[in-house]
Amino acid sequence: MLKEATIKEDDMDVEEDQLYARQQLQKAISAIPQKLLDKESLIAQKLEFSNLRPIKKLKVLYDLVDSISAHLGRFSACKKGCNSCCHYPVSILQIEADYIEKFENKKQKNKAEKKTTLEGSACPFLKNGSCSIYKSRPFACRTHFTFTKDAKWCSEEVANTHEFARAELSEARRALFGIAAEHGSSQPLEIRNIFTS
Repeated sequence: MLKEATIKEDDMDVEEDQLYARQQLQKAISAIPQKLLDKESLIAQKLEFSNLRPIKKLKVLYDLVDSISAHLGRFSACKKGCNSCCHYPVSILQIEADYIEKFENKKQKNKAEKKTTLEGSACPFLKNGSCSIYKSRPFACRTHFTFTKDAKWCSEEVANTHEFARAELSEARRALFGIAAEHGSSQPLEIRNIFTS
């Protein structure tokens, strides 16, 4: 009997947190200036026809995503020092790995060293509880926010047990894959298989 009551209470907590997350996301979206939303809606097309090299296109894309993310972050439970998500699988594209290598001077593993399975450890760039390549972090990290009241649903043990509202930058994602294809590969890679700690 006690267990059933606990489960029902947890379900109520989940529903409350899901509702809170939806409300926070709506507030966050409303706070984004229309000019930025318009830029995001056109970014894939703009970059497709740009004469910039792929690495420069990625920089343009990251700058736009960061501008939008600054507004989303004000409504998120994500804060500096919170790093549960740095233990999740992190998919990156080869262009992003090359970007990290170029701007952070971090060498990629040789192809022979690259593993095909997830190591299950923290991101290789998590140092002293913070991202050591924050300015060059991948798209997945730039766009990951939790809109719940706190980060309790972020721990690995419960992160995938329930669905919560999240922001989708669909045109920015399309632009990312377009840039990656132009660069030569749009096959997602696990960051731990590309870089070492």
